[in-house]
Amino acid sequence: MHIYTGIFFTALATLVYEITLLRILSVMSWYHLAFFAVSTAMLGMTGGAVTVYLNKKAFEPENLNNSYIKAAIAFAVSLPVSLTLLCFTPIVYQHNIASVTRILLAAFYCIIPYYFSGIVITAILTREEKPVGKLYGADLGGAAIGCLAVILGLEFLSAPNMILFAAVIASIGAFIFSIRSKGTMLKSASMACVALVLAVFIGNIISGDFISPRTIKGHKSDTRKFYFQKWNSFSWVNVSGMEFKRPYLWGTSPITPDLPVKVHGLSVDGEAGTFMLNMDDMANLEVLKYDMVNLAHYIRPNGGSCVIGVGGGRDITSSIVFGHDRVVGIEVNPIFIKLLKGKFRDFAGLADRPGVELVADEARSYLARSTEKFNVITMALIDTWAATGAGAFTLSENGLYTVEAWKVFLDRLNDGGVFTVSRWFSEHQPGETARIVNLAVTALYKRGVSDPSKHIVLTAIGNIATLLVSNKPFSDEDLKVLRETAERLKFKIFIFPGQEPENEWLRKIITGKSIEEINALVKDAPLNYTAPTDERPYFFNMIKLNNLSFAWRYSAGGISGNMVANITLLILIGALMFFVLAVIVVPLLAGAKKDANKVDYAPAFYFALIGAGFMFVQIAMVQRLSVFLGHPVYALGILLFTMILSAGIGSLVSEKIAITKPPLSKVYPVVIGGYIITLALLMPVIISAMTTFSMAAKIASSIAMVAPLAFVMGMCFPAGMRMISGTKAAGTPWYWALNGIFGVFASAVVVLISIYSGITTNFYIGALCYLSLLFFIPKMQVMAEVKAKAEANVMAEEKAKAKTKVKTKAKVKAKAKKKRKK
Repeated sequence: MHIYTGIFFTALATLVYEITLLRILSVMSWYHLAFFAVSTAMLGMTGGAVTVYLNKKAFEPENLNNSYIKAAIAFAVSLPVSLTLLCFTPIVYQHNIASVTRILLAAFYCIIPYYFSGIVITAILTREEKPVGKLYGADLGGAAIGCLAVILGLEFLSAPNMILFAAVIASIGAFIFSIRSKGTMLKSASMACVALVLAVFIGNIISGDFISPRTIKGHKSDTRKFYFQKWNSFSWVNVSGMEFKRPYLWGTSPITPDLPVKVHGLSVDGEAGTFMLNMDDMANLEVLKYDMVNLAHYIRPNGGSCVIGVGGGRDITSSIVFGHDRVVGIEVNPIFIKLLKGKFRDFAGLADRPGVELVADEARSYLARSTEKFNVITMALIDTWAATGAGAFTLSENGLYTVEAWKVFLDRLNDGGVFTVSRWFSEHQPGETARIVNLAVTALYKRGVSDPSKHIVLTAIGNIATLLVSNKPFSDEDLKVLRETAERLKFKIFIFPGQEPENEWLRKIITGKSIEEINALVKDAPLNYTAPTDERPYFFNMIKLNNLSFAWRYSAGGISGNMVANITLLILIGALMFFVLAVIVVPLLAGAKKDANKVDYAPAFYFALIGAGFMFVQIAMVQRLSVFLGHPVYALGILLFTMILSAGIGSLVSEKIAITKPPLSKVYPVVIGGYIITLALLMPVIISAMTTFSMAAKIASSIAMVAPLAFVMGMCFPAGMRMISGTKAAGTPWYWALNGIFGVFASAVVVLISIYSGITTNFYIGALCYLSLLFFIPKMQVMAEVKAKAEANVMAEEKAKAKTKVKTKAKVKAKAKKKRKK
C-alpha cells in the first residue's frame, strides 16, 4: 500500500508544481513563455526515464527501492531550490547572448524537479513488480487531485508558496516510500526532508514572500512592496498605492484638461493595467469624457450600459459620468469584483451605488443567458496576457473575439444600441483593428444586415482605435454628433458611413459585398484579418505561416507581444523536434547495436501514439469547452480533473478485464477513435443548443462528454505495459519516455493546428492516433506470446533439471545405502 500512496503524493506534487509554474512564468515573462513550462515538465520527466533506462544496476530489484527513495527526497528538496533560483533570475527579451543564457538557465531551473519526479514515477511504473494498472491509476489519481489542489490552494496562498506547499507534499511522499526501506538512514533523511521544506514553507509565509519573482516582464520588482496583491489559478492582481493625479486615459484627447482625482493603479500579471477611481469629486471625473474609448456615450448617454471587463471599475465610472443610471459590469476575474465589493468598497463607491451591478462571470456566457438589453456595451482593450493551467498559450479573452460572441453582444443591444470595442492600432498597419472591423462586418452579415458600412464608425488617436458598431444604421443625428465630437477632441476618423476609408485593408473589409468576398480581398494581407470563429478562436494570433518574418519587423502596441508568441511557439516546436531526434531516435539507434534488449518498433509506436493522441484530444476538449463553460477555472478544474481521474479509474479497471487479448484488444482502439470522431461532430451542436443553460447543466454535460472517453483512454497505457512486460523489460523506461515526449510534442503542435486549421482537426488527428494502434497491437501480442512460450520452455527445462537432480540424488543415496549394507 505504501508504494501506491507514495506515487499518489509524488504525482500530486508534480501537477501542483507544473500548473503553479505556469502562473509564475506568466508573471515573470509573457504568456507564450509560460507555455514552455508544459514542455519543461515532459522534458525533465523524460530525462528521468532515460536515467532509469541507462542506469540499470541502480534500478535492479535489490536496489530499486532505495534508488527511487533518494530521487523522491531530491524531488522535494529541488522544488524550493529551483523556485528560488528561478525567482532571482531576470528574464528579459533582448537580442544578445546574455538574455538567451538567462532564459536557458531559467528553463534548466524549471526542469530539475521534473527530472527527479520522472525518475520516481518511471522506476515505479516500469520496474516495480506490482499491477501496472493500479500503479498508473494511483499516479493519475494524484495528478487529478493536483488540479483541484491548485484552484483551492491559490485562493489562500501565493504562487511561490503553492510550490513550496508542493514540496511539502513531495516530502511526505518520500517519507511514505522510506517506510519500506530496511535501513534507518533513508528514513532519517526523509524525515529531515519533511522538516526542512516545511520550515521553508512556513518561513516564506511569515516573511511576506521573500521567495517571489524579482523580475516582472523584464523590469525589476519586489512583489512585497505592493499595496495589495492576490493570486488565483489564472492571474496575479496587484494594487499600487493611492495617487492624486489625472487618471490615465487610453485614447487621450490633446485638449484633455488636467483634472486630478484619487486613483489606485491595478495590474494583472504585472501588465494589462487598469485603474480604480475615487468618485468623491464628480466634477474632476469629467476628465473621462476626453477618453476616446467613451465616444459611444456621446450618442447614447443613457438607457443602460454594460461593461465587459470591469478591472478597477473605470469604465463603469465613465458610464455614470455620462448619465447612465443602470450599469452592469461583468468581470471574468473574481478578484476585481471582490476588491470593489470588499477592501476598496468605500474608495471606488460602485458596489453601493443604486443601479450598478457587479457580476463575477464570463461576459459572453452571462449575456447569452441574460434577457436584459443595453444602449451601450463597452469592451475596451480586454486582454490579460495571463497563462492558465488549462492551456498556457490561450488568452482567456479569446472567446470574446469571435463571430458567435459578437452576435450575442449585438443581440443584447436595444434597437440602435452601440457595441464599442477598442484595440491597438497603427495607421500604416491596422493589425488588430482591421480584424475587429472584419469581425463586426461578418457578425452583421450573419445577422442579415445588407450594408454593414452604415452600422460602423472607427476613430483613432495614437496607437489606440475605437470601433462603434450598431445593430441599426447610424442616424444622421448620430453621425453629426460623432463627427463634431471627434473634431473637437482631435480624434481622427478612419471609417465613417458615406466615406471610403483611406487605408487599403480597412477599405477592402468595409466595402466587401459578402463574407466570402472580404476573405478573398484580404487573402494577400501581411496578417490574418479573417474574422475568428469558435472553431478558430485565436483572435490575437494573426501571423501567417508564409510570412513569419513579418513578426520581427512589426510593432504596434500590445500586438507585438502576440507576434513574438507565435514565433516562440514555432521555435518551441522546432526545438522539440530536435529533442526527439537527439534524445530518442539517436540513442535508440545506437542502443540497437549494443543492447541485446533493444527497443522494438511496435511498442515504440504504440506508446508514442497514445501519448500524442491523449494530448491532441485533451487540449482540443479544453479549447472547445472553455468557450462553452466561459471560465478558465472551470476548464482547468473540471475538464482536466475529470479527464485525468476518469483515465485513472480506467487504468484500475483494466486490471480486471482481458483487454490485452482478442477481441477486446481490437475493440478498445476502435471505441476510442469512434467516440472522438462522434464527439467532434456532435460537440458544436450540443454547445450551440445549451448556450443559455445554467452553469450547473453545462458542467454536467461537459463531464458526461469527457468522462467515458477518458475512462477508455486510461486503459491504453497499462494494456500496453502488460503486453510488453518482460519481453524486453530493460527497455520499458524508453516506452514511458516516448509516451511523454510525444505528448509534449503534440501539446505544441495541437495549438499550431488550432490556430491555422481549427480545433476539430485536432480531434480527427487524435482519433487517427488511437485507430493506428490496431497496426501495432498484433505485433505486441506476438511478442507477449513468444515471451510466454520462452518462459514456459525455461520453466520446463528447470523442472526437468530439478527432476534429474532429484533422480541423481536418489541414485547416489541408493548406492551409498548399498555400500553401508555391504
